[in-house]
Formats: sequence, C-alpha cells, structure tokens
Amino acid sequence: MFIAALLLASSLALDWNEGVSYYEKGDVTNALRVLQPLTSSSEFGARASEIVAKLEYERGEIEAAAYAAQRALSARPNDERLKRNLARAMVGLEEDRRRKRVDTILKEYSGKSPENILKESMNESRALVSELSEVSVLSPRARVGHARTLSKRASKLQDSWIPVREAIAHSVTNEQEAVAIMSRLDVVEKSAGNAVDHLEDLEEREAFSDISANEAEFTAFYKLVAMPPATLAEDIVCQSNAWNDVETIGGRAWSREALDYTKAFRAKFPYWAKQYEAQAASNTNALPFTAESQARISALATELEKLQLSIVDKEATVGMERAMEILQEIDELMPKDKGQGEGSEGEKDQSQGGDKGQDQGDDDERKREESAAVEQEADDQALQKVEERTNEYEDKKRAYERRMPLPQNERDW
Repeated sequence: MFIAALLLASSLALDWNEGVSYYEKGDVTNALRVLQPLTSSSEFGARASEIVAKLEYERGEIEAAAYAAQRALSARPNDERLKRNLARAMVGLEEDRRRKRVDTILKEYSGKSPENILKESMNESRALVSELSEVSVLSPRARVGHARTLSKRASKLQDSWIPVREAIAHSVTNEQEAVAIMSRLDVVEKSAGNAVDHLEDLEEREAFSDISANEAEFTAFYKLVAMPPATLAEDIVCQSNAWNDVETIGGRAWSREALDYTKAFRAKFPYWAKQYEAQAASNTNALPFTAESQARISALATELEKLQLSIVDKEATVGMERAMEILQEIDELMPKDKGQGEGSEGEKDQSQGGDKGQDQGDDDERKREESAAVEQEADDQALQKVEERTNEYEDKKRAYERRMPLPQNERDW
C-alpha cells in the first residue's frame, strides 16, 4: 500500500512538471490536457486549478475559468490572490452565459423572419393569457403540472425577443430611436423572465400580468413590421371581432385594433406594391398586379380608415358592415400566387409519410410514457413544496397570533 502511494505521488509529480513545462512553452492545448486531471489532486489541485483557470480565461472559456478558479480557492480559501482571480473570472461569467444563450437561440430561429416570429409569439401569448385565466378551477395536482407546462412556454416567449432585438438593431438607423426601442425591449424581456419565475412558484396572478404585458408588446411590434398581406388579414379578423362583439384582449377595443392595422396597411402598401411588381417580373407563379388594382386598393384603404375613425369605440353596426365589405374587396384585389390553394402535392407527401409515421408510433408511445413518469415525479415534488410552504405560512401565522396581546377584558391580572 505504501509503495503504491509513493508510485502514485511520483506519477502525479511527473504530470505536474509536464503540464507546467507545456504552460511555460505556451502550448495551451497540451497544458490543459495534462493539468485538467490534476485539479482534483490534494497535492497539486490548487496550483493546477489556478493555471487552468488562467488558460481558460485567456482563450475566452469564462465558464470553465470560473469553475477552475473556484476549485483553486476551495483548496486554499484564505489565499487573497485566488480570491481576486475568482472575482475576475466571475465578472465576465454572466455576460459569457448570456452571449452563449443568445447564440443558441439565434441559431434556433435562423431562417425565420421577425414578422413570423412576432406573429407566432403574439398568438402564443394570447393563448397563455387565456389559459392562465382558467387555472383557478384546477385541482392542486393538475395546477402544478399546468404551471410547469406554462412556465416552459413562457420561457420560449422570452427567447423569441432575442431574434426580434437582433433584427431591430440592424434595421433602425436613428440612434435615439434605437436606444428607446432597446430600452423598451429590456423591460418586456425581463417581464417575460418574471413570468417564468412566477409560474415556477405557482404565482399565476403575477404571471398573468407579465404575459399580458408581453402580449401587448408583441402585438405593437407586429403592427410595425407586418407587411400589407398580413396586416390586411389581421384587420379583417379584428373588424369581424368588433362587429360580433367578441371579448377583447388586454382591454384593447377590436375596432381600435382594426384601425391600427388599416393605418399600417396604408403606410406600407405603396412600397410593398412596387416590391411585388419587381419580384413578379421574375416569378412565373406570381399573378400580375395592375396599376388599376393598386389605385383601387389605395382608394378603398383611405375610405376604410376614415370610416373606422368615425366608428372606433362605438356600436355602429352599419358602419362596421361597410368596413367588412371594403376589407373583403381589398382582399379580392390583392395579388395571389397561381398555386395558392392547391393542396394535391402536400396531400401526396402526407400520404407517403404515413407509413413512416406508423413505424415510429411504438417508440413515440414509449417515450411519452417515460416522459409522463418523469413529470409525475416532478409534480409530486412540486406539490410537496407547495404544501410545505403552506404549512410554514400557517405555522408563522399561529406563532404571530400567540404573540398578539390579549384584549384588556381577557387578561390575567
């Protein structure tokens, strides 16, 4: 046993000397290869961890540098120099994590336009608002599982602001306007993060407020970036909802939402029409968009905005009916691809893929069962946490009541 210990110590010393030699020669790759295993050594751990931390920090691996610096300090907790090294590594750690997270999210959303991202996020935030308003009817166990699911979806909403921010940063040229928008995005992105935290703590009321704020901002930014075909589609939906007196979202009147989309349509239509004409010249699937059709659409949009201004926030059934007629006429005049509405190819592909999907059915079912078991265990833990917090609150309440002074007529004199 004693001889084995001596041999091990001798081997570690040789590794240490080899690693230091690589470090002094500037061979970072080999230095890390040899010194990394020594960071857990009782004899060389502190020194090896210190060198590893320095090398990792210099090559930009802040997470690994902070971890190694922390290991070095744990071996020598009173070393002031190691404390400073850890503090230096920790300064860039949060920014490094944020940068890696941003890179991962941008890669995930690569190929999606800001318009599509905002559209999906707007609809998803509205779905979350609706589901959060119904959570009170759930049983405690169902509430825990529901909150976890909503928390994951809220986290995705928070992520979706990152590609939107990136796109805006590259498109806004006015510096003052860019600063104002970025500040606004900081607030709403933080609000989405708060919603995630609130849902994890089963604080649905607070989460409802945060998600509602995100829904309003997703809608506002969508109005800014959506092109005329999309704004027209939303205009039709909003005007129809106003006409049918559908329950509002976020307290915003549907008639006012319709007016906003009409204004956005009118502002972007001339530029969009020119762009469409230029693309149609080289696209055989694009139908011609005549000057007469463009002029008619512009005239109808002007009439529509005036009409909507006169009936906004009012119950003017006749005016709303005329607004719907104008919107439908504009929709008919808007250009559409020749292949739009043809689903034979899609149906064919779907049919061909049916057998493959059936082959994977058993595997998918097994995965769902395994996932359900994991979620059930997590539900039990979360439910236990809620019960513990409730019991703790009741204990504190009883203790407080015991400390309260009795009324004068009930005191012992």
